[in-house]
Amino acid sequence: MGAALIKITDGTHHSPPNGESGDFLYISAKNIKHEGVLLDNATYVTKEVHDEIYARCNPEPGDILYIKDGATTGITTINNLSEPFSMLSSVALLKCPTKILNKYLLLALRSPFFYAEMRAGMTGIAITRVTIKKLGNALIPIPPIKEQHRIVEKVSKLMTLCDQLKSCLSKAQTIQLHLADSAVYEVIGEQISNIEVAQDSTEIMKITTTLSLNHEKFDELAIIAPIILELGGSADAKDVWNRTKLSLPEFYAQLKTEIDANYVSKPARADF
Repeated sequence: MGAALIKITDGTHHSPPNGESGDFLYISAKNIKHEGVLLDNATYVTKEVHDEIYARCNPEPGDILYIKDGATTGITTINNLSEPFSMLSSVALLKCPTKILNKYLLLALRSPFFYAEMRAGMTGIAITRVTIKKLGNALIPIPPIKEQHRIVEKVSKLMTLCDQLKSCLSKAQTIQLHLADSAVYEVIGEQISNIEVAQDSTEIMKITTTLSLNHEKFDELAIIAPIILELGGSADAKDVWNRTKLSLPEFYAQLKTEIDANYVSKPARADF
């Protein structure tokens, strides 16, 4: 990669005095995010310090910034800042020639293959790092510029499609939660929201009521009653649900069926 790019270097290897005020921004790994350079918790250095660092490492708009040190090694972004700034050595600077599209290089550096290759070669004791030499020796495919544009466009369309699918799944989940609420209403006679949605979209039952058997005779279509029997004749609803492996809407629909069949006692108002 070193032979194909204009420059591969990193920021200063000696952390200079920096603080909340100064003449120029001082950027480190904590500021490098997938969406760009974020200025949360950014610090500043004097013009004298900046000039010394910038003479060797001069990030400009459109350059690639790659975290090469520490736990977040591999995060890479395109510099979205118009103003000049200084960098710490935890961030590498990659400058593309006209024959390499920066958005294409970004995709290549974010690929699972490149990420694994760089992470596998990290060295160091207190803080592991990818060396500038290893970055320079790394191999990446460089198709003709027209093909690079085509790849970037194709990936962009696919990412847009993924976002649309994610939105559709979210809407479907909302409908499912409403169905679950309706099922609860049918079971206990009160319209209460039963489900919270975790960050990973996993359904979580918030009911803490107890389910009990009416009697120990039920047909082969019963799902909930046998579990309650196995648990001693009464059990926490959440524990029973987990054992059924049903979704929440399916569980509540099945619970209503078994209550109507007099297999399971109608629960009192649940504690939500």
